[in-house]
Amino acid sequence: LTLEDVPAKRKVATVEEKSLLGVKILHPQVKMNGIVYIYLYFDARDMAKEELLELSLLASAMLNFPTASMDTLSLQSDIKANLGSFFISSEIAQRGGDAIPYLKVGMSALASKTDDLLRILKEVLFTSRIDNEAEIASILAQAKSQIEDIMIASGESVALARLEASISEAGAMNEYLSGYEAYRIICDILKDEERLAKLTNTLNKLPERIFTRNRLTASVSGKVDGGFEESLIGIFPERDENIEKKSTPLCAEHSEFFLIPSKVAYAVIGGKTDRVRDNLGYMRVARTILSYEYLWNTVRVKSGAYGTGFVPRRDGS
Repeated sequence: LTLEDVPAKRKVATVEEKSLLGVKILHPQVKMNGIVYIYLYFDARDMAKEELLELSLLASAMLNFPTASMDTLSLQSDIKANLGSFFISSEIAQRGGDAIPYLKVGMSALASKTDDLLRILKEVLFTSRIDNEAEIASILAQAKSQIEDIMIASGESVALARLEASISEAGAMNEYLSGYEAYRIICDILKDEERLAKLTNTLNKLPERIFTRNRLTASVSGKVDGGFEESLIGIFPERDENIEKKSTPLCAEHSEFFLIPSKVAYAVIGGKTDRVRDNLGYMRVARTILSYEYLWNTVRVKSGAYGTGFVPRRDGS
């Protein structure tokens, strides 16, 4: 492969945008070969830092609880029989310098199965019965165990997340979604039956708060019938509410140390500067050179460490 083999101009996928029933809908202009992909983004900017864990837990719980007409096993069978994929996740997006938490719902299906897609979507989002405290406790215990495993097996990712939480709001939000701050809250809830009961009640009511039309941005890819998008948007109730952003303060100290049951030590150092943000292309080239040449040879080969690396971010960290 030579430089001449690389096109001088990259292909850019175009995205058409329209508004329907007050909702922004994005249409990526790519061929889908008879498959429909939808992604629904629900703005949760009005959730306080203590509520972000609830958003993450809701994403984990919704496909693991019965609905009004199906038990969990029947629901999973229905999804496998009629959809290509169905997932719910929580994530942080950067918009205009602000960090915004979202609940994301993703689904795919054959174009002939869009009626089933809408039926299952409505069933899960609006009739799920998240009211089993024992099951919520199990989800919490699994989350706690997963974070502990990451601390031991991939401690650098935890350290990097703590560093980002000390210099950016997006990093702090991620900590409350699924990081060490979430871990601390989970440990406290598992020790307190009253808090567990309160959390279960909150999770059962949270879909009504989140899944509304005025929070929604949708992406639809693939060929669909003319009335599909209107039917999709029509699932969600419209509410007259002012969604005001709640800030999440930085939540990590500038110097922190954690003791873990491992013979491997992990260390991260970093900061934030406009020089990285303004020269991101150059910094990404430097990342490759530093990570796989100087740092690799100096830290790993000569000093015997397991690994090392340099990571520049778009926000300047």
